[in-house]
Amino acid sequence: MTLERDTLPNRLRRWERGETPGPWNMMLFPTNRCNLRCIMCWRFHKPTRGLPVLPTHEIPYDRRSDPHKELSDARLLELVDEAAALGCRDWLIQGGGEPLLRAPLILQLCERIRAHGMNGKLITNATLLKPEHMRKLIEVGWDSITCSVDGPNPEINDLLRGAGSFKATTSAVAQCAALRREMNATRPRLQLLTTVTRHNHDVLPAMVELAHRLGCDSVQAGLTVVHFGLEHLISREQHKALPGIIEQAKQRGRELGIEMDYDHITRNPWGSIYLRKVWASTEVPPSGMAHVPCLCPWYSVAVFADGRVAQCSMNWQEDAPSVTDASLKEIWEGPYFGMLREQMAGEKPLDCCHMCPSILDARSPSMRIMDDAYLNGAIFD
Repeated sequence: MTLERDTLPNRLRRWERGETPGPWNMMLFPTNRCNLRCIMCWRFHKPTRGLPVLPTHEIPYDRRSDPHKELSDARLLELVDEAAALGCRDWLIQGGGEPLLRAPLILQLCERIRAHGMNGKLITNATLLKPEHMRKLIEVGWDSITCSVDGPNPEINDLLRGAGSFKATTSAVAQCAALRREMNATRPRLQLLTTVTRHNHDVLPAMVELAHRLGCDSVQAGLTVVHFGLEHLISREQHKALPGIIEQAKQRGRELGIEMDYDHITRNPWGSIYLRKVWASTEVPPSGMAHVPCLCPWYSVAVFADGRVAQCSMNWQEDAPSVTDASLKEIWEGPYFGMLREQMAGEKPLDCCHMCPSILDARSPSMRIMDDAYLNGAIFD
């Protein structure tokens, strides 16, 4: 008998057969503290009035940043071992806030993740990224570092991310790229990530050129999420111009050898998918998982700074279970994730799904159902 390869599609097929394989992906938020004050960040915006919101999102913004609620170093390191035992293959360490505010821990986590044979990406604003961090990540074979830069110059970037952030970020990235060349390494790959707003929607070709100058391998972009402030959303006219801007960026990418992930931002002007198909109570959901709105509950676990869990980064809930009280296995196989899967299997999106940003939405083709009537509305002109 031929053994089935362990791939994400095969994990999902095992769920269809009634098995309960472990999570493929772990999303970790080590802290909600940050050294920057980006104007479009959730940490500084309560939900926009008049849009659908999660009831719990009316409460926890201040409490989420409390450093006393962060998981301990020891518990986070244990979590890596527990994920490995469940067959996890991939990690995303992100914010929240700025992960490198806990730099010694992050390096230990990355080393342990790699020791178990798992891969990972670190998302950082890079202002605290030092050559010694890069050296360690090269030595352990870390896969990828994504650095947030929202403009090709200080005038644009610092408007969005704070005075001095462009110089700090680009200097750190250039030093890390130089060290990688010096050590004759190909990993970690370096990527620039741009959050697209009405203030910088036309900079994508210039971001490709900046990535090349800094010694990066790729670029990525995501739209700012509508939930956190209408004043930063791109206009309809700006969104209509994106395909042409992206084509210019692609041409520069081909010329300079820079990979890019920009296409998904053209699908939706407002950074998140609002309305999805919900089956009427009289309908029977189709069998299998082909029509599930989002597959995250079957392959992904997000662990927030305070220990609470979810299937993705958009679903912080006060009543969610926490890894402070239970093992990862108990939570993954327990009633909370069972409830998430049952609702999604019935093609009834969760309350948080209306906030799904383009970067996350791009991971699952089954998540791309949009309501034309809503998208053709005029309230965001």
